[in-house]
Amino acid sequence: MAVNGDGPGLGMALYAWLLEMLGLARYEEVPPLLLSEGEKKRLALATVLMRRPRHGLLPDEPSLGQDTAHKKGLIRVARALAEAGQVVLLTTHDLPLAAQADRLMLLGSDGFVALGLVWALAGYIIFGALGGLLAGLTLRALRKAGFFAYLAEKR
Repeated sequence: MAVNGDGPGLGMALYAWLLEMLGLARYEEVPPLLLSEGEKKRLALATVLMRRPRHGLLPDEPSLGQDTAHKKGLIRVARALAEAGQVVLLTTHDLPLAAQADRLMLLGSDGFVALGLVWALAGYIIFGALGGLLAGLTLRALRKAGFFAYLAEKR
């Protein structure tokens, strides 16, 4: 699905694609006040994308309140935007989600820590967990969240 451009029918095609990708199709007739917080976040993202932002998107913690299936939808949408030439800067504390990015920028309590490809920064993440540099992060939490499995799968 092309996420940018013009032409007849593109608006409705984009609408249908976003409903499907973000798991919102069954809520098409539901008032937004009755949606869960996670559903509202996905609806807000779809609303912004319907405006077809010219250069990109900066979603803040878009995975908050999302289950695994909806996180996969978020990643598919982000990838489609990137493939369409748009910039996607995503803020998150969800390391397995962050590991799916092309590049990472790690921020610590004192500010900027590192910038680079996911593979290059995996050591920062792992040793940060070991040294307690990343608040509340442990190797067990990384394992339970699927971070190591994800890195092994991408190898």
